[in-house]
Amino acid sequence: MTTPITERLDAMRAFYAEGHTRELAFRKKYLRRLLEAVKAREAETAEALYADLHKSREEAYISETAIVLAEIRDQLRHLERRARSRRVPTPPVVLMRASATGSSFCDTAATMPAALTPRNDAFCGWGGSV
Repeated sequence: MTTPITERLDAMRAFYAEGHTRELAFRKKYLRRLLEAVKAREAETAEALYADLHKSREEAYISETAIVLAEIRDQLRHLERRARSRRVPTPPVVLMRASATGSSFCDTAATMPAALTPRNDAFCGWGGSV
């Protein structure tokens, strides 16, 4: 049985899977829309924060709205740099796993240097204690 929520969620997942959100222009457009929406709802947000938490309008702006606006602006300012592809090092444990002959955790741990080996001797049947 599908509900309106699951139908909406499926539509959102399909939209994401099509790759629309990968384009920087798309991201910037929707970040700007979000920025404007937060600004437009500032009064409503302050009223809700007063009703729920008794925060004054100023406190609501400083502790909630201003932070969100600053984060959105920061994302807009640095989006291109953050979206660039970059090389990152592969952790040694992953490299060792690729070269391990066994498929179990214990076989992999046996090929690791002692400094990286987790203390699981009893678990793997090597004797000793955990």
